[in-house]
Amino acid sequence: MHRRVFFGRNGGQVTEVSASKLADLKPQLVLDTDSLLDEKTGLCYSEEYEESLLVFVQDAYVGWGRFGSEGDIIAIESNRLPSGAYMVEVKFIGRLQRPKPSLAADIIPVVIDSTGNSFFVLIHRKWDPGKGKIALVGGNEEVVNYYFQTPAATLQMEAEEEIGLTIAPYTATEKEFFHYPFIPRTPVMVVLNQLEIAEVDTELILLRTYETSVEEERPHLQAKRINWTTAYLLPIRVDFAVSKGMLMRWFRAGDDAEKLAIVNLASDPYPEFGIGHHGVIFKDALRKLQTLQNRSVDTLFDETLAAL
Repeated sequence: MHRRVFFGRNGGQVTEVSASKLADLKPQLVLDTDSLLDEKTGLCYSEEYEESLLVFVQDAYVGWGRFGSEGDIIAIESNRLPSGAYMVEVKFIGRLQRPKPSLAADIIPVVIDSTGNSFFVLIHRKWDPGKGKIALVGGNEEVVNYYFQTPAATLQMEAEEEIGLTIAPYTATEKEFFHYPFIPRTPVMVVLNQLEIAEVDTELILLRTYETSVEEERPHLQAKRINWTTAYLLPIRVDFAVSKGMLMRWFRAGDDAEKLAIVNLASDPYPEFGIGHHGVIFKDALRKLQTLQNRSVDTLFDETLAAL
């Protein structure tokens, strides 16, 4: 049994590539095994094996027709029959694609009660990287109905999935929320669906965009799982005293969150994050909160609405 690999571009002439040279092609290989020809096997006679094999691979490649912009890989397997001929099968045709940056968004909800306590709503991750350790709420920006999600729209989805928090943009800001990539401040309403309080007017406050840390590296792919993430602070101010038990009812862990981590720095140890850049974001969120301490969230909300 012989396995061989060929390279082609835009349906042009295929050439054989040795296994040692595959890495030189650089772009990442993307398999497309469900789009092969109906007829994936052929017979190549021994006296004309190399020539007929090349014709077979060329015809299979041209017939496939779904060429990638960076070129394509055709992998075949040939077995010598008792007659001396070779039965050849196309194992896959894969399009080469340059690795694209993977973007994410993270959010830090913080409940600020009437006594001045600040409760940060964090999670313990269910999966690697950082499995079982404290992390921020967040996830990948996705393509939805041909549109690339903005960080704010991503966070609306992730907050609902991971901690059961509904974030609703106001009608006046919906366009910015879903179509503008970076919104410095935007008024929102959070829906808690609890007896103590149902809805709170507040705003999403942009921190900045962060390069991800080493935990996101995938050495075997020579790429990162996530390259950059955009982080927002979400202060939720209530006019009564809050306890951790109360917050455990307000929020629920789901999706990538194994369980909640409610942190009050006045009484709890500083959180030890399992992903390095989450710790950097958290420190920036603390600094941002300090700049807001002399101005109520209600005042900020009114100022933001007036600026629209």
